Amino acid sequence: MQRMVLDAAADLGNVSRSTEAQLFAIYTAAVTSTDEETCLRLLGESRTALLSRFSRATKQALNNAEFLRSTNICTLQALTLYLVTPATLLIN
Repeated sequence: MQRMVLDAAADLGNVSRSTEAQLFAIYTAAVTSTDEETCLRLLGESRTALLSRFSRATKQALNNAEFLRSTNICTLQALTLYLVTPATLLIN
């Protein structure tokens, strides 16, 4: 996972759709586990705003990766992480 994140950060223009989905699912899960004060201090936005943005981005990235037809393990990991992230149930 660390290698994937580092590779993506080094070349954002060539990130695969499955990797993009996985990254946004990770961002969503990370914000879910972060409190309001930390979101404001580190990311400069409210937790609610970040959850909304990252949740929408994850959904779009999953669609772009064609998650309903995919057998790609990264895409399926992204879907699983997104589905088990509790706060995403509140943002829809």
